[in-house]
Amino acid sequence: MERTKKNLRQFFLEKRNQLDSFTVKEKSEKINQNLLTHPLYQLSQRVMVYLSFKNEVDLKGLIEHAWKQGKQVIAPKTNSKTKQIDPYLIRSWSELEKGILGILEPKTCDKNPFPLKEIELVLVPGLAFDYQGYRLGYGGGYYDRFFDRFAKPPYRIGIAYDFQRVPHLPRDDHDYPVDEICTEKGCFKL
Repeated sequence: MERTKKNLRQFFLEKRNQLDSFTVKEKSEKINQNLLTHPLYQLSQRVMVYLSFKNEVDLKGLIEHAWKQGKQVIAPKTNSKTKQIDPYLIRSWSELEKGILGILEPKTCDKNPFPLKEIELVLVPGLAFDYQGYRLGYGGGYYDRFFDRFAKPPYRIGIAYDFQRVPHLPRDDHDYPVDEICTEKGCFKL
């Protein structure tokens, strides 16, 4: 199982890394637009995002829109010792710093994590998602452990390029599926 996941991770990473910056920008803008018109995004006041790196779908447009709308934007901070991500409220780009692997993370010196039960919507990154909503991540299990901490996990939308949607991915018992996948071709409720 893990061998297959490892091969799939390598395949999707290579395919994503082949995208040029123009394609990433163009597809990211379409995905942001699909999310901005999504009824659940429009209704949610507390949205957890991720901060893109390498060629991940860039949510910058959505984040800036959310700030302008007065929404609370929550971003993950990785704790490599506990293999956990903790959610923190961010109000501007200046509240971020480079963390593990150079990924932007919230500065947390004077903050407490955002209360889990108040998060309404989580936008989830991934290398691939299958038609049942299961996700292929980077292999650390951070998001699965994060969702495990909720009494009832919030609505989860997987964010991906359309080529990252596949019929089936290997999965484990502890894997949490997303409720929907948004790509440049639209949002697909599962």
